[in-house]
Amino acid sequence: MIEEDAVVARVVNGQVWVEKERRSACSGCSRSCSVGAVDSWQGSDVTSLKVHSSIDLVPGDRVLIGLSEDALLRGSCRVYLLPLAGFLLGAWLGNQFLPCLVSLATDLTAAIGGMLGLAATILISGFLQGSDSSRIEPVVLRKLG
Repeated sequence: MIEEDAVVARVVNGQVWVEKERRSACSGCSRSCSVGAVDSWQGSDVTSLKVHSSIDLVPGDRVLIGLSEDALLRGSCRVYLLPLAGFLLGAWLGNQFLPCLVSLATDLTAAIGGMLGLAATILISGFLQGSDSSRIEPVVLRKLG
């Protein structure tokens, strides 16, 4: 379980929204490197997210939120691996079959196939997200002091 502390921002109709400070991967310096420059482009240093809670909370409560490693792995595969696989499969299929249908160069058909495969997997990923979003949602583990 990956754990972070956060502050309850609002509770609306039983849904709890928390805010936590966003930190870069290293979080070690005064942001004078390229990671700090990218962080500064993102705007606010606070991230707001909806969490599942079985505990009665009010705005201002400090809580410990958690996300299972399995949910993180599934989400990472959906965001990174599935579109990459779709792009590569689409490029291969475009390279194999589109030159037979149209008289274009094979590089162009591979690029068209790759973009179609990428678009298809992004759509599929969107449908998958709706089907199991409750399993990926972080949960409130406990209130903090």
